[in-house]
Amino acid sequence: MTSRAHILLACFVGLNRSDLHRAIKAVPDSHCSAEKCPNHKHACCGHSSNHEPDVRLALYLLPGRIQAHYLSIVVVMETVEVSRNDRVFTVTMNRPDRKNAINGTMWRELTQAFTQIKEEREAWVVILAGAGENFSSGGDLTGGSMGSREQAMQQITDLVAAIHRLPMPTIAKVRGYCIGGGMGVAMACDLLIASETAKFTQNFALRGMSLDSGASHSLPRRIPMHRAKELAFLAEFIDAKAAEEMGLLNKLVTDTELDAVVDQWANRIASLPPTSVQNNKRLLNNSLGISMEQALEDEATAQYQNWSTKDFIEAMQAFRDKRPPKFEGR
Repeated sequence: MTSRAHILLACFVGLNRSDLHRAIKAVPDSHCSAEKCPNHKHACCGHSSNHEPDVRLALYLLPGRIQAHYLSIVVVMETVEVSRNDRVFTVTMNRPDRKNAINGTMWRELTQAFTQIKEEREAWVVILAGAGENFSSGGDLTGGSMGSREQAMQQITDLVAAIHRLPMPTIAKVRGYCIGGGMGVAMACDLLIASETAKFTQNFALRGMSLDSGASHSLPRRIPMHRAKELAFLAEFIDAKAAEEMGLLNKLVTDTELDAVVDQWANRIASLPPTSVQNNKRLLNNSLGISMEQALEDEATAQYQNWSTKDFIEAMQAFRDKRPPKFEGR
C-alpha cells in the first residue's frame, strides 16, 4: 500500500458513516505511538503510513463488553472499503468516478483486504461489489501505480489468488460495466448475481492483450468451452440476459432487487455451519482434477470433520426438537 493510502479502522455498534469518522478522529494519539509501532504513524490520527496497516489495530476501538456478532467493522482505504454486517463481510471497489477501474493501489488494497478477511473466524460469507452504478471497468489503462510489467502481473495474480484461496463462499454483486480484469475478479468469486444493467466483456484482444485475472481458468468452468472462446475471440460486450442464458450468472434480477437478493443469499449461507459450507466449497473446487475414488476419500475426510463439530450436534438436536438450528461455527 502506498503512503497516500488513508486507512480508517473501527469496531462500533449503531454508528452511521459520519459518526464513525468523527469517532475515529477522536482516537488518542497514544494508540499510534512510536513505541508501539516504530517507523509508523497510523492513519487514524491523520498521519501518513510507511507500511501496510494492520486491520487488527481496530481492536483499540473495541468496546470491551460488546459481543463479536454485534460488531459493525468498517475499513476505509484509498480505493477499497470493507464493511461487516454480522458474519457477512462486503469488499467494495471505491472509484466510482472512474467506473471502479482497478489501478495499482486498488489491486494491492483488494489483495490486502481479502488476505486479512481469510484470517477472520467471524467471516462466513464475503460479498465483492463496486461503488456507484458499475462493478468495474477493468484494469486502469491510464498508467499510474502499477510499476513494471512484471510487477503489474504479480499484483493481478496476487488478488485473484487471494480471492480463490478464501475458504468461505464469495458472491460477486454486479451492476453496470464488468469489463476485462474486473470481470475476471467477479468470476473468481463462487457465485455471481447481476442486475439487468450489467454489461460483460473479455475485451483483452481489442487492447492487444490476452486473457488474465484468472479468466482462462474461470470462464470454461462457468460456461461451455465454445462459449468461453466466443467471448475471448470476439471481445464484444454481452448484456445481462445473454450472460444468464450462457450460464455465466447464478441469478439475474432487476437493479432495484440486486442488493436485497445478494443480502438474502449471503444471510442464508451465513445461517449454515461454516465448517460444512467451507468443506462443500473445497470439495467442489477440487472435484474437476481428481478421480471418483479420490473424491469419495475426500468426502469421507470432510464428513469426519463435520461430525466432530458442535454445530453437527446442534443440527441433530434441532432436528429431533423440530426447531431451527442455531449454529455458532464451532
